Amino acid sequence: MKKLLCKLLIFAIIVFVLDRGISALLQRGLDRYYGLDKQASVLCIGHSHTMLGIDGTRLEQGLGVPVAKYAVNGANTIDRLAMIRHYLGSRPGAVKLVIYDVDDHTFTSSGLSSNSYRLFFPYLDNPDIARFLKESAGSWDELLSRRIVTLLRYNSVTLNLALRGTLRRYDNFKTGQVDIPALQNEIKANQRPPITIDQKMIDSFRETVSFVRENNGQLVLLYIPTVDLVNNVDKVRHEQVMDIFKNYAAQDKGITVLDYNPSFSHRYELFSDPIHLNRNGQHAVTDKALIDLKKILLTEKSERCKVKGK
Repeated sequence: MKKLLCKLLIFAIIVFVLDRGISALLQRGLDRYYGLDKQASVLCIGHSHTMLGIDGTRLEQGLGVPVAKYAVNGANTIDRLAMIRHYLGSRPGAVKLVIYDVDDHTFTSSGLSSNSYRLFFPYLDNPDIARFLKESAGSWDELLSRRIVTLLRYNSVTLNLALRGTLRRYDNFKTGQVDIPALQNEIKANQRPPITIDQKMIDSFRETVSFVRENNGQLVLLYIPTVDLVNNVDKVRHEQVMDIFKNYAAQDKGITVLDYNPSFSHRYELFSDPIHLNRNGQHAVTDKALIDLKKILLTEKSERCKVKGK
């Protein structure tokens, strides 16, 4: 009996060590992919639009400051508030500029992944993410199982991102072009998701803006372009959403709205699908962002110098 217990104990120790060791390696790769491994001066926050629309390496080289691209598929405004709290809490005082991707569905509660919270399980040990997951997880046993077995925190998506981070593969892998005739048929059939404005999303966005500004960060609301045919489906709601963003910028000089639709939404060769850029589109949008962000950073630096001069 003692031998059996001894063998079980040794087996449990081996499993524990392997579980923690492999998870540590995976988290290191995921940290690198999201930019959580460095003191970034510029933080990009968003979902797949940021992931496929912004070239973080190109942006970092052009701006000459560390850039983190913390983008999670399907992340809504509530998810992103947790992401910003996570990053700014881990790197207090480092971030000077937050680039937050916006679009017509920023305040839509449906449409994005309802299971996007599972992509945050690798960071369950972080207090801000733990609080977020406690509110978002489907059940208590879902959290408990991942507390005990850390490898359960990873799924196919986060495993892939951890591998990409380990290999330093941050490029947009989409090279195809949007099928415009198919999109036109979809619009005629009224199959595009409707634009809605949910108060819960409005509230979390307001809290996000306050949190960034209270932490002395400049905020750029960046509308990464989507195909013009999509933008024209509901022009009234599109303008209502844009007015919300513009009102924030009008009330606070530390907030800037950059809408890249006028420059790119008609250039269909830059899109892999109606709402995502391909690799060429990513490079084109990043190059334009570089010009605008340099001006914003220079202005912010100039303001800080004036304050110090006083």
